[in-house]
Amino acid sequence: MIEINLLPEELKVKLKTGALSRAKKTDASAFILDPKKFLLLIPLFAAATIFVPVYLTGVSVVRNTQFRKLERKWQGLDSQRDLVNAFIQDNWLLSEDAPIIKNYMDKRIIWAEKLNKLSLCLPKGIWFNGISLSAKDLIIQASVFSLRKDEMSLINNFIDNLRKDALFLKNFKLAELNAVQKRTAGSYEVTDFVLGFTLKK
Repeated sequence: MIEINLLPEELKVKLKTGALSRAKKTDASAFILDPKKFLLLIPLFAAATIFVPVYLTGVSVVRNTQFRKLERKWQGLDSQRDLVNAFIQDNWLLSEDAPIIKNYMDKRIIWAEKLNKLSLCLPKGIWFNGISLSAKDLIIQASVFSLRKDEMSLINNFIDNLRKDALFLKNFKLAELNAVQKRTAGSYEVTDFVLGFTLKK
């Protein structure tokens, strides 16, 4: 290391020759390894040489054990995978048939809604005697009574209410009025009639 001393020559501290030589020896000995210290390092190297292979072997054994466990677990899932695959296959087949099923669902008739609509559209003075259903039509047998003698007006009002209900007529053609007959019930005159609805194909 180079030292720069800017002091005048008469103020500089001069080392004696012995001190200078001792300083040089001290610097040189700093780089020389003491044999006793070297002997102390030998057990450390030996321990590291033994420990590292043992550690790696232990890690390898643990990893192999975990792998075998996972492999056995995966093999145990074969039955569940078969069930999942069968479900996926069935679902795929159902997805292909979905348009056909939807078509049938759209064409189905919910009779609870139809009967509710018949009840809501029924004017006062008209009551049902019977309702029958076949593969082609819906037949309603009913009677009407009016003190004003406007039985036909009430029947037409009932038919108009049903014709205006799009949900009710979704599966039927227009109503047909049949078999209108008058009869006497005690001292009152009652009109019986039959109303038919043809099912749409």
